[in-house]
Amino acid sequence: ITYGDWSSDVCSSDLFVELVQSPELATEVTLQPVRRFGFDAAILFSDILVIPEAMGQAYRFRETGGVVMDFAVQSRADIEKLSVERVTERLGYVDKALRLLRQELGDQTALIGFSGSPWTLATFMMEGGSVPKYGRAGALFREDPKTYFALAEKLTVAITRYLEMQIAAGVDVVNDGEQGKVDYSTYIKDRLTGFEGRYTQMAETREAKEFPAFSARRGGVGMPYITRPTCTSEIKWKDFAAVERDIADFKAAREKHAAADYFMTAVSPGQAARFLGNEYYPNHEAYIRALGAVLHDEYTAIAKAGFVLQVDCPDLGSGWNSQFPELTLAQFIEKVELHLEVLDEALRDVPPE
Repeated sequence: ITYGDWSSDVCSSDLFVELVQSPELATEVTLQPVRRFGFDAAILFSDILVIPEAMGQAYRFRETGGVVMDFAVQSRADIEKLSVERVTERLGYVDKALRLLRQELGDQTALIGFSGSPWTLATFMMEGGSVPKYGRAGALFREDPKTYFALAEKLTVAITRYLEMQIAAGVDVVNDGEQGKVDYSTYIKDRLTGFEGRYTQMAETREAKEFPAFSARRGGVGMPYITRPTCTSEIKWKDFAAVERDIADFKAAREKHAAADYFMTAVSPGQAARFLGNEYYPNHEAYIRALGAVLHDEYTAIAKAGFVLQVDCPDLGSGWNSQFPELTLAQFIEKVELHLEVLDEALRDVPPE
């Protein structure tokens, strides 16, 4: 796998951190896909763990894969050791990289920033790195919410300052970090009727069959605190107000942090069906058409609020690995065509621009 012309061997070691922390190298890696494919936007090459590092919790990459941090946040004392006072100063290399990118890209190519959310960062910080299953943050949230929010509040301050720095450095487009959603694929289970069934068991992946050693090292897909119920009755909205709250929260943030544009994300029908099984609709096509019919309302609301809509649809590629591993490539392409047809219909009231 390559990112531009950088090989996975480079990106799996401490040299990755060097790339992130060198403004000139980060700029070059960011620009390579734009030069090669003519994209209309560039996303800053970085890592979400630059924020914990700036707060005093450094990270590095294991030679065998994954991330390890200098310590795991396990107590109030650990949280108190973390400082937000010099976050922007310590992340000055990001500021410089963004300013270099802004000069290189000019006015014709948009520049998109990069940051982790408080919840995502907390999961890494409490585990002390990457692990097969992330459970400590969820456990602390349930068992000792005051301590969890002590960490979350510090992270919120650090992230806010970091994003303000990125906007000042020339970032064009920002988003809400999916803050109203516990998971980008399955959040709809709490907002729609129909998802009261048993836990959805994932099929054995293609990679597990073809690359068992890698698959074992990578671990399972998903988090233990994210439930994946099966659809057992008709899908309808029961909490569209949650969508409206997400929009209202992002509008409030927009008033405080001016940028050229703003985008919100939403799951695609095919991606939702990838993790939320179906035992009610007669077949897969009927199921994703039902999902598309309701998700149309979310897509339209986001667009009407004046935000750019980003539809998350990794099912169009990785679905061959984990959703339909039994299909031939030709058969999977037929599924992709169906998913795109349903998505196009769900987007009918969203302006193409």
